[in-house]
Amino acid sequence: MFARLVPLGCLVFAPVCLNAQVPLERVEVKTSQSAAYTPGGTVRIEGTAQELDVETWDEPRVEATLVRTEYVGPADRDNMKKKLERLAVSVVKNGNDVSVTTTFPHRNFLGRWFRGKTNADVHCRVMVPRNAKLFVRHQNGNLTVYGVTGDIDAKVHYGDIVLQLPDPEQSAFQARVNMGGIFSDYAGKIPHKVWVGRDYSAPAGSGRKITAQVDIGGITLVKMFAHSSTATY
Repeated sequence: MFARLVPLGCLVFAPVCLNAQVPLERVEVKTSQSAAYTPGGTVRIEGTAQELDVETWDEPRVEATLVRTEYVGPADRDNMKKKLERLAVSVVKNGNDVSVTTTFPHRNFLGRWFRGKTNADVHCRVMVPRNAKLFVRHQNGNLTVYGVTGDIDAKVHYGDIVLQLPDPEQSAFQARVNMGGIFSDYAGKIPHKVWVGRDYSAPAGSGRKITAQVDIGGITLVKMFAHSSTATY
């Protein structure tokens, strides 16, 4: 009797086993938008999530590139591509300012709470002129800012802020972490470490202002290193 049941069991579970062995394929959607930048204006970045990189270049414009990635079976490629295209980035010039926003498909409260705004991997890269002023309101994820010499006002709900900036010690620096830490590669004026739930501020040097705030996560000042803004992905 047992010998008869074994082949039957294999037939019942065979489709499941075969489906589990189907290799997943990478589906990637990449889009870019740009707008002219007026010197002295502010680049306002809002509604972003997951990975956000802000880098500098010599072009007189702001450009945002949004990459969305998922892994699915071959039969689901077209449907997944359509879903990823619903994650959009917009770059709009408003007077002297430029607004960069990302929009995500609607997800109910429980879905957002347990799984975030999307299941896809999302990476947004924003290129700005070196002297641009930044206003960033990033949600869950990491924010990296490299090479910006203008004022910075950045806030992240859950994640890390990493700042790689020219002469941060010469700036008015304010940092706040509700749960996490503040770290620095610089000695002296900006301490190496400030513990959980603390504010830190340093008086102005050149008049430039840097404000960083994280609800849960960390803020890190990293020394500049050789870097090329022409890298692509």
